Amino acid sequence: MLELAPDLTVVWANRAAIEALGKKETEITGKKCYELWFGRKEPCLACPVVAARRSAHRETSESTTPDGRWWHISAYPLRNEQGQITGTIEVSLDITDRKITEEAMKRSLQEKEILIQEVHHRVKNNMQVISSILNLQSNLLTDPKAKEAIRECQRRIKSMAMVHERLYRSADLAKIDFASYLSSLAKNIFLEHQVNSDWIKLQLEIEPVEINLNLAVPLGLILNELITNAFIHAFPGKRSGNILVSFKKISEGRVELRVADDGVGFPRGVDFKKSESLGLVIINALVEQIEGQLEQRPVEGGGTEFRLIFRG
Repeated sequence: MLELAPDLTVVWANRAAIEALGKKETEITGKKCYELWFGRKEPCLACPVVAARRSAHRETSESTTPDGRWWHISAYPLRNEQGQITGTIEVSLDITDRKITEEAMKRSLQEKEILIQEVHHRVKNNMQVISSILNLQSNLLTDPKAKEAIRECQRRIKSMAMVHERLYRSADLAKIDFASYLSSLAKNIFLEHQVNSDWIKLQLEIEPVEINLNLAVPLGLILNELITNAFIHAFPGKRSGNILVSFKKISEGRVELRVADDGVGFPRGVDFKKSESLGLVIINALVEQIEGQLEQRPVEGGGTEFRLIFRG
């Protein structure tokens, strides 16, 4: 602790300040504070003592001295009986250990972020390897149904790999821009099925919402199955139509994913929750996994809508 005159000359120093400066008391009093602490010939640019005299209130700053130590400095204006500022009390706290710890934590966090990015990158690459192996296996098959089953597996793998690809390139390693992901995934599914806009048009109504990894992968798979299901069942005989993908927040903490088509409609009397179709079995399992609520209803004028509500 130092008591400073209006010109920043040291009037008094306590024992802790004398020890911190490594000088005798006679070598401290009468000297400028900025000369003692920083070896400067003029006040520091962000000097809290100067700021406290101007504002007439306590001011603080953090500074490092030439010996590498960090200090938290607080300056308190002194007043006489008339309320005039006659000097300043400077209290300096050595925060070097705290700063060293903070820097170590920052380095550790950066290392972990790099490691997590590398994990996402490797997961994506491993999924691509699996997809390539399946492709090689498919080339050895002659049964069209078996080949199509493998292609379906590859599409599911790709929807998961896209999540890890986006997390690898994202500044936030825990969440992804799900609107961008959904848009890319939906368009990719159309390309994979070789569907052009003359046959089925894709309509996207997607709001920007960030989703964490635990939700992104199952939601991507659900969308893949719903769109694929519409391709297969809603538009037989190359019937033309539209598929709508809608994604938005409907209330605080609640998000809606909607996939609707204007095709032939869902078969009457069939409970999609009890269907043995692999696509619907996957959908129902994933909806349960994310603790969502899925409903299916007919669209006015023809078609089917699936509406998923979940906490996001």
